[in-house]
Amino acid sequence: MASRNPADARAAVLERLKAAGPAGLAKGKLLERLGSRGEEALKALLAAGGVANLGTRTRPRYVLPEHFRPLERACEHIEKKALGPKAAAEGALALFTREELTRGLTGEPKKKIPEAFARLFSEARLLRCKRGRNLYLIHREHLRHLFAREGRTEPHRAPAPYPPVVCEREAVLSAYRRLKEKSGFSHVEIAALAREAGCPLAPLKEFILSESRAGRAVLGLGDWSLSTEETRAGAVELLGRPHLLVSFETG
Repeated sequence: MASRNPADARAAVLERLKAAGPAGLAKGKLLERLGSRGEEALKALLAAGGVANLGTRTRPRYVLPEHFRPLERACEHIEKKALGPKAAAEGALALFTREELTRGLTGEPKKKIPEAFARLFSEARLLRCKRGRNLYLIHREHLRHLFAREGRTEPHRAPAPYPPVVCEREAVLSAYRRLKEKSGFSHVEIAALAREAGCPLAPLKEFILSESRAGRAVLGLGDWSLSTEETRAGAVELLGRPHLLVSFETG
């Protein structure tokens, strides 16, 4: 039965998206049995930023804001392709074109393809190989494990997962204080913070998002048009917009 109460419909939409998690829901599934009140609730939530669309206008995929991370999803898609079955072939050097690595990306993640490659190149997770006029890409981990297997006779095994890199909170905040003192501004570039703290961008961004959710960090947009590729690689996605700057509470 369709809900007659706008508040009930809104709560139902949010509850369904919470249960769906990062996978999100298609519109039909999300609004099932909610009727026109569900349509109104979804429209209001989208306008207020309480819900985001990861898909396209014709094929929407709705998620809660914390799961709206199109740049990260684009990076994950590219890395998964680069480390997929083709890359696992015994003794083979797996080279890919950009088109092969991005095939299947749609919606908002597809729009982030240039930024995704910029990030993966800047973090040296993806390496470029050129032959003639053709550019090929290879994942660093595939190359490392291929060299590590040289001379071995046992069958190929998938590499063991590495423990996640975690940025130490005090190291990040100390680096932030130094940059803040040098620049005289409370907001600093995230890419510069990664260099100063000696922390890889991926875990640093997770740390920044965690601090932001706790109210201890404030993200700033910065000037995208004037930024270098290196600076753009430090962007943190928030509600579909790349933020280049961050400030922390350090008191």
